[in-house]
Amino acid sequence: MGAAKYLYGLLNGRRVHVSEVASGTVVDSLFGDAKLRAYHGESGRIWHFKLISGVDPDPWHEGKTQWHIDRQNLFPKECQEVVREDFFGDPAHIADVCVRNFVVEFQHSYMSPEERRERERFYQNMFWVVDGDRTKTGYKRFLEDGRKSVRQITLNGVQVRFVFGPRCVFPYEWVESTVPVFFDFRKQPVWYCLLPGRVDNAAVCLKMRRDQFVGIVNDNPFVWIQQQRKMMDGVRKWAKAEGKSAFEKMEIDVGMSYASMWMS
Repeated sequence: MGAAKYLYGLLNGRRVHVSEVASGTVVDSLFGDAKLRAYHGESGRIWHFKLISGVDPDPWHEGKTQWHIDRQNLFPKECQEVVREDFFGDPAHIADVCVRNFVVEFQHSYMSPEERRERERFYQNMFWVVDGDRTKTGYKRFLEDGRKSVRQITLNGVQVRFVFGPRCVFPYEWVESTVPVFFDFRKQPVWYCLLPGRVDNAAVCLKMRRDQFVGIVNDNPFVWIQQQRKMMDGVRKWAKAEGKSAFEKMEIDVGMSYASMWMS
């Protein structure tokens, strides 16, 4: 199955989805002077707009797989492929999803840490959702290496999962992100959020159902981020007060406890 780059264009100044026009229809790009043509592929091919003339308006905007489109469709069409500008005079970019000035980017293909940092600087207020099954060994690595690296403790009624050596559990290019990164392993009913920052060199990971994620983005992601920052501050204070004994109090039965950490 091929990848589709643009699903939206402008027809006579009106924003349209590729499914709203006949195959072969020529439209304008969402910004810039490019022309796009609608392609309605055969069974198994993703319908999309293809660049036919002019400069590609957004080199960041990559081809979409069906995984990408399915996740993007968790949000209303008016929130998909939204043109965003920053305050530094840089060229505009098209966010996968934007809800009230908060961006969600879905990433299937490999992205270098340098490019990730550039996008985070541009969008600033954002979440990443990463396809954890991009490689054949991604989920296996998550389970097997995580078995050695993840511990949890309950503080004030909240389960906190620490990941020691997160590069061994998650793709290395994402572990130093300055914004929350949600990993979507398709064999799991939940997503795993790697929070920015560290507690004594350990990363902190949360579990979240997909519908919870959508609710947070639609409601007020800024409030959720502030809550997680307060939680991280509390965990750091706890670790400092406990000293070396802090992490000794965590579950260390790596057989039963590891499974319950991720699945409960």
